[in-house]
Amino acid sequence: MPGVGCADRLAAVLPRLAVRHRVPGAQVAVWAGGETAVVQTGVASRGRPMRESSRVPIGSITKVATATLAMVLVSDGDLELDQPVGEILGDPGFPVR
Repeated sequence: MPGVGCADRLAAVLPRLAVRHRVPGAQVAVWAGGETAVVQTGVASRGRPMRESSRVPIGSITKVATATLAMVLVSDGDLELDQPVGEILGDPGFPVR
């Protein structure tokens, strides 16, 4: 597991956070140093217990993750916000705006 007791710390805090935020089930994965800690709490769909193998819809969170990654690349000098997408991805074979 990433860090000493990472999974144990996650397992201790996740149920409290789920109750506080009125979330019926939650799953958190932390990857660090080439190792992964996965913890889940509550129920998945149809009242089944949340398991590591449970599928969880992520909704629009990918927009936030993409924007965060883009800004990290800008901060590192690997991307410019006004850089045309085609310069990065190449020609996808369809119009890119």
